[in-house]
Amino acid sequence: RPGMRPHLPPASRPRPHIRALSIAARSTADARVAAATAYYERAWSAPDYSLMATLLSSAHIQRDAVWQAGVETVGADAMVRGARHMRRVYPGGTTFAVQRAAPCPDGAVLVHWTFEGRRKGGAVDEGAGCSVFEFEEEDSDAPTPRIAATTVFRTALRAEVDLAAKTAAGEVPQGALLRGGGDSG
Repeated sequence: RPGMRPHLPPASRPRPHIRALSIAARSTADARVAAATAYYERAWSAPDYSLMATLLSSAHIQRDAVWQAGVETVGADAMVRGARHMRRVYPGGTTFAVQRAAPCPDGAVLVHWTFEGRRKGGAVDEGAGCSVFEFEEEDSDAPTPRIAATTVFRTALRAEVDLAAKTAAGEVPQGALLRGGGDSG
């Protein structure tokens, strides 16, 4: 019969009400994956600061789990400032390319991305990482899910390695990157 799945025992065949719930959950997951993808490929790469502010909740928390462990960037405004600073470090442009984005069972989205940034003089920094995006709970009916938190696991960028060396040598004050200083072009 059409619509039957003979390989499944009768008790496990999808029922219409269960199918409707899974479609709704899938559309929420798809919207979250789209928001996480747009965050990197459009908000960071373009850059589109207004889109970044739209996608992030006002109390958004970013954690860089590897290179700035224990430090949280709080708020959409702080993230926009960080993106503007990154543009100064890479005046030739930045590109984030999402390699894979997938929903997690808990409602989060996992994104694997690569990065390329062009510094003054044409030097290119490359990096890669994975980010876990958590979303506001009340967003299930919202047209654009709001990102509540991101936790980033990534490689260090050449500009950060250079800045760390300058900091260790006393040429740049500790924490310059977090305050938007320390351009290492």
